[in-house]
Amino acid sequence: ADLDRKLLRAIGNPTDRFTEDKLRILRAVRMATRFDLAVDPETLTAGRALAHEIKAVSAERIGEELRKLLAHPQRARGVTLLQEFGLVEPVLPELVKSISNEIVVALPVSAGFPLAFAALLLPAADSAKAVCNRLRLSNDEAKHVGFLLTQREAFREARSLAKSRLYPLLAHPFVEDLIALHEASGLIDGAAYAREVLTNRPRDVLDPPPLLTGDDLRNAGHKPGPAFKGVLERIRAGQLDGELNSFDEAMVAAQAALR
Repeated sequence: ADLDRKLLRAIGNPTDRFTEDKLRILRAVRMATRFDLAVDPETLTAGRALAHEIKAVSAERIGEELRKLLAHPQRARGVTLLQEFGLVEPVLPELVKSISNEIVVALPVSAGFPLAFAALLLPAADSAKAVCNRLRLSNDEAKHVGFLLTQREAFREARSLAKSRLYPLLAHPFVEDLIALHEASGLIDGAAYAREVLTNRPRDVLDPPPLLTGDDLRNAGHKPGPAFKGVLERIRAGQLDGELNSFDEAMVAAQAALR
């Protein structure tokens, strides 16, 4: 009967059910989101009363529920339910004063977990690394979320960016998510320009083979050291900006920098 009415209700006494396994509180949010169910008032009340006890659940289990919740197309309702169940403070305390659904709502339906999580964490971007570590996200997920938040406004002035700044971003494996995050954040013009350049520039223009490598410098008699990285970065920037166009030009510039 509950399924016919699209209602989510704990079996028997909801306080007993949630006491048996605190993760069921977060699961209730995910299941109501996934199957578009209303939540029985007594179930919601019991969940709210015990929400703070979810801290006893392992970070891995909490992270897995959030992963499934935010990867779902109806993720925005899931965020609303997190608030209604009182789960924001015990699960994502960094967002207690700033949680917002606006950017999450504006994401593409197909958005994956890292993009959705980055959008949710925008108000607390500086704490993102600590949040990812606490929830035991995989290294790949944490790297993905971290990149999106670090570069969250990189395309704001995309039309005036030097190629040495713009092209590496467009060649990055997470660029589509970065553009989507800009679009959801309202940075429409920068996102549109980034997408235009990405569409009209072939990969070998955005990410050409380097003119010069560390091996080239070693072969030229230079001893590897801390200066190598900075020199190679400057050579790469000059290459992308069209200031250096051959191996010989790059080597001359590197030799001068390493004197």
